[in-house]
Amino acid sequence: MPKSGLIDKLKTYLLTHIVDSRVRKVAAHNKTAGEHYSRGEMDEAIVHYLQALSIARQLYNRFFECVILNNLGAAYRACGQMDKALDCHQQALVIYRALGKRVEEGNTLNSLGEANYACGQTDKALDYYKQALAIQHQIADRASEGVTLNNIGSVHHSRGQQAEARPALR
Repeated sequence: MPKSGLIDKLKTYLLTHIVDSRVRKVAAHNKTAGEHYSRGEMDEAIVHYLQALSIARQLYNRFFECVILNNLGAAYRACGQMDKALDCHQQALVIYRALGKRVEEGNTLNSLGEANYACGQTDKALDYYKQALAIQHQIADRASEGVTLNNIGSVHHSRGQQAEARPALR
């Protein structure tokens, strides 16, 4: 084998090893963050989500980036940092739409609804929930449809609109 062919194979091997190692780091930080999140340790969760996000962006892995942005948004929401939560979910939504990931788009719209509802922005929350519901219905994601219908019913209930809440909560 010519020397240049061997060098090319070695470069390919090393690049693959480096990328694979970085992907594992993203997964490890995301998992560690999730463990902190489940224990209510939001500051630690956020640190690890931010580290995972940085590496995912360096790898130009848009799907990983979105997963982490949504997780980070949930952590920010859990500790009351709503502006940051909304920003994370909005960034993820833009990317999921560009990637054509309909299931994830619907789930992210639902997360945006939840964050807006937590901020008292019930009109915006309903708008996001209705967008999510349309996608979930279109792709026959019945489990997510149920969650979104429950969220819509909760918004109507919180507004004292019991007649509108009942159909959504059935």
